[in-house]
Amino acid sequence: MEICTVDLDGVSTRYVSAGKTGETVIFLHGGTPASLLRQNAFIWERNLDALGEEFRVLAPDLLGMGHTRVAPDAVVTIEQMTKHASKFADVVCPGPVHLVGHDEGGIIALNLAYASPARVSSVTLVGSRAAPTGDGIASLALAGCPSPSADRHGQAWLMERMSFSETHIGEGAFLEDVASVSATKDLAPEAVVTMKASISRAKSVCFAKFRDEGFPAPIQLIWGLQDQIIPIEHAFSLYGLLLEKQPSAHLRIVNRAGNLVFRERAAEFNGLIRSFIGVEASLIRRRHGSSLPG
Repeated sequence: MEICTVDLDGVSTRYVSAGKTGETVIFLHGGTPASLLRQNAFIWERNLDALGEEFRVLAPDLLGMGHTRVAPDAVVTIEQMTKHASKFADVVCPGPVHLVGHDEGGIIALNLAYASPARVSSVTLVGSRAAPTGDGIASLALAGCPSPSADRHGQAWLMERMSFSETHIGEGAFLEDVASVSATKDLAPEAVVTMKASISRAKSVCFAKFRDEGFPAPIQLIWGLQDQIIPIEHAFSLYGLLLEKQPSAHLRIVNRAGNLVFRERAAEFNGLIRSFIGVEASLIRRRHGSSLPG
């Protein structure tokens, strides 16, 4: 994996890349600046090198997270995070892309697909809060988080609660990378409320579009069967919404995995990404080929 930096409208943005050829895949990590688990691009470390053997893969630190910093008093919304991710795609990979979004990153992926349907070849949602969730689902699983939560111990505790098994937690560079970023002070309550409101707003818009317009790209849902953060029942609800007007929608359930299924069951997850993107890319080439004058 190669660590890179790009300036996006004055925001220094770190991203990780692997692979030079093939379809382009952008991985959008979960979380927001208001989240307990301080996710960043390295959360995908068990996927990028492996998938880089066949694809060009890119994973940015989203706005206000990891090494993509904003002013300490900035109030970030999901709309701003989407705009930043869109700018990243425009600058770093202006051609067609496949999007893979975990948790809140899945909401951003849906927004990008609706905003630029001609540029998004497919979308994969992973344990995503894009599903209809109601209120407070994650709070029970994450209750009692140690303080401070931003250090290595607190982040490992959160990963344990989000996982079915703990074997992946100490592997790789993610926890060390999180610890290398200076812990920021807790966000002001109004900033947290603003972020939550923006997420609810974005989901409501997407649900309405699912019903009225359908989804503009092939879509795959990958869920851990033992996900305690966004339980599998909510994946079924999202899948039902998508099926109303999108025939190319798939739900893949991975056993013995929680919300971090892409880390816990990396080989199986990578295989699902390869298969889905391979099939959809082949169908796109076939459609374009059949449209050429004979």
